[in-house]
Amino acid sequence: MSSSSIPLSNEESDVEVESASAKAQRKKLQKVQAEVDEVAGIMKTSIDKLIDRGENLDDLLESAEEIQKKAMSIKETTKQIKQKIWWKNMKVLSESNYRRNDTGVKINPCKPNKNIVFLKVHKCGSSTVQNILFRFGQKHDLDFVMPPKGNYLGNLRNSTFNKKYMIELPVEKYNILCHHTRYNEQNIADIMAPDSLYVTILRDPVIMFESIFTYTHYEQVYNIKGNNPITRLNKFLKNPSYFYNTEDAKSYLGHGKNPILYDFGLENDEKYNGSRIGELIKQLSDKFDLVMISDYFHESLILLKELMCWSLDDIVFFPLNSRTNVTVPSSITSSMRKKIRQWNKGDVKLYNYFNKTFWWKVEEFGRNRIEREVKLLKQRNEYLYKLCIEKISDDDENVWHPHDIFVNTFKVKDEMKDDFVCAAIAKSELLYTAHLRTLTMRKYDLIEVPPG
Repeated sequence: MSSSSIPLSNEESDVEVESASAKAQRKKLQKVQAEVDEVAGIMKTSIDKLIDRGENLDDLLESAEEIQKKAMSIKETTKQIKQKIWWKNMKVLSESNYRRNDTGVKINPCKPNKNIVFLKVHKCGSSTVQNILFRFGQKHDLDFVMPPKGNYLGNLRNSTFNKKYMIELPVEKYNILCHHTRYNEQNIADIMAPDSLYVTILRDPVIMFESIFTYTHYEQVYNIKGNNPITRLNKFLKNPSYFYNTEDAKSYLGHGKNPILYDFGLENDEKYNGSRIGELIKQLSDKFDLVMISDYFHESLILLKELMCWSLDDIVFFPLNSRTNVTVPSSITSSMRKKIRQWNKGDVKLYNYFNKTFWWKVEEFGRNRIEREVKLLKQRNEYLYKLCIEKISDDDENVWHPHDIFVNTFKVKDEMKDDFVCAAIAKSELLYTAHLRTLTMRKYDLIEVPPG
């Protein structure tokens, strides 16, 4: 290996590339190293002079402390430059669209896919995936299926997707659908590019049901009293059919039972129909190219990258719309878990089926290979966090959440707010949707609907 090439990582040592910017950074690092050597020389000379003059030990220590401060400053600068060199080189690698085999060796080039349907299932980490799609679509100037206001395509209480719920653009087909809607295969296919890939994400039905029950305050719909979310959920689980079928709850039935299947288009009167649920799962299996599992989020994104022929930089993320530790219940008892699974049998059946297909895909991709890529993705995320984020907050007024549910948001450093990745990766769903809607309206010279 030539002295001018820097190996990208131990895992990717078969690829040796160095961009022009990385080369400039390397020269800067060499300059800093020369400064370090100069400081070392100054230190030695200063100590020799102090000893020759017979000065006392206090003077010697004071001089050494000053030199040490300078050395620490240079060390920190060196560390920052090394990080930038690493990131630049990793970026060169990740922008090379090659698929790799289980040993990491490049096999065949592929063309990034720009057309995707992402069914955004409630409380499954879907806002984070949506942000990835927002960034990719904005970067490539793609056409989104966009709601005229807010962030929902339709009224999820009683309707599945229909093009009347979207902004119609002067285009034949759309590239990306990733806002909340209830699945309707034919209506979605009618407006999407014919080569669109279909992707969604699921979560352990026990954790998902607790999350949606608490987040959407279903205890208010069912008029359940209690000191904390777990107490109220436990009361519901003692007799869920009673609460679910009350007159006051009729307009909120959707996510009260089998909420995941409801997002996939299962109607309320079908939720007790085991054969219909099995039929729907079969239809979804035939249609969806990838069903990710939120419980294995990093691995899921690696499979998404592979499916779409994207780069690692396309899937970097910060976890968005996640509750703070303060508002996440500390304990769901084994008895409650059993009752949740019993009440949501359909969702459990759906999850178990696609959890198996997920691990089949992991095996096909290669366990060792996915571990390597997950490691690289985590390194990227960590680097971006240090580069972009000043702090995590739970009181951002621009992020909607129930009044007593706190949600983590990321405050970008002032000096990084003009950086596309830093600004976009931390942007909340509502703000990003509004931004993309404005860009779309300007692109096609349309009149934007006022927010409301």
